[in-house]
Amino acid sequence: MTASLHLIDGPAGAGKSAYARKLAAELPALFLCRDLAMATLFTPTAPAALDPAWLAAKAAQCEAHLWSVAESTLAAGDAVVLNLGPLQLHQRQAALFRARGKGASLHFHQPAGPLADRWARVQVQTTSHPCPPVDPTGFYAPPTLDELAAAYAMAL
Repeated sequence: MTASLHLIDGPAGAGKSAYARKLAAELPALFLCRDLAMATLFTPTAPAALDPAWLAAKAAQCEAHLWSVAESTLAAGDAVVLNLGPLQLHQRQAALFRARGKGASLHFHQPAGPLADRWARVQVQTTSHPCPPVDPTGFYAPPTLDELAAAYAMAL
């Protein structure tokens, strides 16, 4: 099997986690999801009144661990489906360099759905973990053509 990193990206409520689970089963690949890890690890110890600094520290800790697992898996030549939630440009660029560093190809995946469905998903999802609801109409910047071209060139 060739090492490949499948990076799931998209706005809040787009169906990233469901898409990632399905993709990981089809490939097959290791499925890693920040929201699922956050809910499993930190919901029991979350403060009653969420402190943004606490949440940011836990998210950073969780992402660092997920990247460690992903990089070890890629180094072993296996595939990883990684869902870190909506990504910013610098996070996608870091993923490209990490994949290259492990000799893996990078594939961007962007599930999307109708806004009403996205808002309903956000409302349900945020009742099960410590993150506050995120407005699915909020700012989201999809990968640029240059990012997609770089990922495509890696896959050749």
